[in-house]
Amino acid sequence: MKLLIPFFFTVLFSINLAAQIPCENGMAGDYPCDGYDLQSFISLEEMNGIRGNDSWGWTDPDDGNEYAIMGLKNGTAFIDISDPINPIYLGKLTYPHRRKYLERYKGVSKSCFYCK
Repeated sequence: MKLLIPFFFTVLFSINLAAQIPCENGMAGDYPCDGYDLQSFISLEEMNGIRGNDSWGWTDPDDGNEYAIMGLKNGTAFIDISDPINPIYLGKLTYPHRRKYLERYKGVSKSCFYCK
């Protein structure tokens, strides 16, 4: 049992490292990176999203948690990125009717604004 616990943490640590992709020559894997490493990735499929267009970061002034707000053609996704290596998809706010255009969002203080 004593040998199993260090092995488990070694595997867990290796999985987290494998999820990070360094920025090299302007690319982190398939994505442009402009000097920033890719820490993690959540697909549109995981968000049940149809086309994405904009993402905005917001920090909760009360507790310091960080969030990504992602504009989708079929809603708005919210992701807790306080631990950037292990993001948590919180859910999606869907629209009551079909949207013709993709929207943008901006966070200010304790509010998120929808911009058309």
